[in-house]
Amino acid sequence: MSYWKNNRVLVTGAGGFIGAHMVEELARLGAYTVGVYLESVSGVFSNQEQVKMVQLDLLDYFKVASLCKDERIGSILHLAALDGNIEFKIKNSARIMDENLRMASNILNAAKQFHIQNVTLMSSAEIYASQVRSPIVEEDDHQKYFHYSENGYVLSKIFTEVLGKLYAKQFQMNVFLPRPTNVYGPGDKFDASTNRVIPSMIQKVLRKDPIEIWGDGSQVRGFIYVKDLVAAILSAMASGKFQVLNIATDESTSILELAKTISRIIGVKPNIRLDTTKPAGLQ
Repeated sequence: MSYWKNNRVLVTGAGGFIGAHMVEELARLGAYTVGVYLESVSGVFSNQEQVKMVQLDLLDYFKVASLCKDERIGSILHLAALDGNIEFKIKNSARIMDENLRMASNILNAAKQFHIQNVTLMSSAEIYASQVRSPIVEEDDHQKYFHYSENGYVLSKIFTEVLGKLYAKQFQMNVFLPRPTNVYGPGDKFDASTNRVIPSMIQKVLRKDPIEIWGDGSQVRGFIYVKDLVAAILSAMASGKFQVLNIATDESTSILELAKTISRIIGVKPNIRLDTTKPAGLQ
């Protein structure tokens, strides 16, 4: 990880769950990190002299470009995205796709303008179509199985990858596209507006609310601990390899078993409702 020592790194989404862990780890590795956030920042970073937090709208290209120039940025980790729970995604699909693509475009154009060679654009395991084999390999992506959906978040991740690969080829940039599965860990928000399964279930169990699962609960998900995700992304960038990389464990857990496990750890009797009239997923 000596690559990161004294590297000047821009991290977008630094006020969020994954971004905060990324900034903390980069500071620990000796990088000078400029963290961009839109609304608020969670927590206080331990190496404050290594971190500069900047409130900035990534939809404003001139502000993004000015920041890269003024801070002499050498590497970019673009983790910011407009996301939310199922209800938010259904109601805001066009907005999500539009804003996520414009943010990615602004990051890539700033990197091109100021010759920033190494850029990570956070992708997602959600880009894979439902019919792909298990375990999923990187080659089973949208280039082999393109699945149209009205989910603007998924489409934004697919086309951000397409844009990133085209920029990498035309402008000789290193664009990394990590595809994490469901992320969990300390610092996450127990907020119904987020879309992460584990904190949502924990919150319901603590409130003694029923956990409603769409389908029969047999659908499986993979999970990755946030610090392992951060380490994997930073290792990939430092090595210059694995431009496209699935980041997960080799274990999968059914949604029903996850709900039972969380209830058991907290020490309460599982209160689970299965709604087989709805498609498999978690409400």
